[in-house]
Amino acid sequence: MARPSPVDHIIRGDVLEVEGLTFQVLPLPGHAREQVGLAWGQVCYCADGLFGEDVLAKYGVPFATDVARQIESIEQLRATDYAYTLPAHGGLVTDIEPLAEVNLRHIQQAAEAVLAAVQPPAETTEVVARVCQTLGLSLRGISQYYLFKSVVKAYLSYLVEGGRVEPRLVGNRLLWQAL
Repeated sequence: MARPSPVDHIIRGDVLEVEGLTFQVLPLPGHAREQVGLAWGQVCYCADGLFGEDVLAKYGVPFATDVARQIESIEQLRATDYAYTLPAHGGLVTDIEPLAEVNLRHIQQAAEAVLAAVQPPAETTEVVARVCQTLGLSLRGISQYYLFKSVVKAYLSYLVEGGRVEPRLVGNRLLWQAL
């Protein structure tokens, strides 16, 4: 878990001035609700708008609070023409297309794993266990479990919004089921 960091500047609007430099603020919600990236000249720091391939391979599922908006942010980044793009977790890239594609592929795989995990219908804790099994993940500790559970719930919401999953109350238990 990351250590806290101090806040030096509050970002309001689409421009940020720091030490005489002017950065363009890029809204990139999805990973976090109010996440932004910053661009200066031909360089885009996309924060967690994209993840490096090593990070995706390690964790299997890109962290998201809103999967649909995460996809929109990736598509927005994909449409840019910056010479350099730097994700928070990953190396500098000069061609954003392959990195955007691998991020979208991991999101799709995660969505399919969650969809498979609700067949047969299951409670959230069982869905989490099934997704881990499907993706070959082994959670290390309670904090990682709860973090991953929140990601699975974001994917469940995404699938509900897409008309592919629905929650049902059965015997005083909330079950998720595929449609």
